[in-house]
Amino acid sequence: MTGVVTHGHAFGDAGGVAIALALTSGQHALLLRPYSEAVNITLPTKATGSWYLRSDDELAASMPAIVEATTRYAGAHASAVSLVDVIVALSMALEPLGGSQWRAFWSGVPVPDSARYESDGRSVTIDQRADGVRANVTTLAGESSLGASSRDALGALVDWIVERVKTQQAELPTLDEVMYRLKRGVRFLVGGGRVSEEYWWDGTAVMCDLFDEGLTTTGVAGEAELQRQIWRYPDRFR
Repeated sequence: MTGVVTHGHAFGDAGGVAIALALTSGQHALLLRPYSEAVNITLPTKATGSWYLRSDDELAASMPAIVEATTRYAGAHASAVSLVDVIVALSMALEPLGGSQWRAFWSGVPVPDSARYESDGRSVTIDQRADGVRANVTTLAGESSLGASSRDALGALVDWIVERVKTQQAELPTLDEVMYRLKRGVRFLVGGGRVSEEYWWDGTAVMCDLFDEGLTTTGVAGEAELQRQIWRYPDRFR
């Protein structure tokens, strides 16, 4: 029994990589996440396996077990769809929308059961369920969700997500809109708790008051910083 890693697909800085393991039954996506001294390779469900590998030698030694577990999973779940399957498909479908690179943020457990995929104020949350996956997207109209229980339904799920992400994109406040309101005296507060930032116009530039555990510092905020905050906190700038 053999397996070959045929290609990888990155999910942004530290977001992990989907690696395709080629078996006689076809291509199967696994998740590889880098850590400071190791990498973690996981199959879609907790019952199927997770490996922490610290060297090429450990990877080579573990490959038979990884291939066996992948083959067993593929045989038992021939049409199953996983978090990684969805995000690999999404990464290609969302690319034409432009903007910064999309990044995946996985739940912090050995075998992730949820992921948030986001870029420039647009995002989708995907949960792994016993019967497949479920995506959740929030727009101004509210939150909506759709599931897929097989690979046959993956294309329809991705199309559904892309349409709602387009809606998110259209609803985002623009930098020009925010600048217009700043110049008319509106202030925007983002963050919260011990650290927050307030943006305002002093007549010549956008200023930022940083409140950090009782201390306040004020400085000039560039347009690039303001744009990042609009994407990060779109509701605060509406």
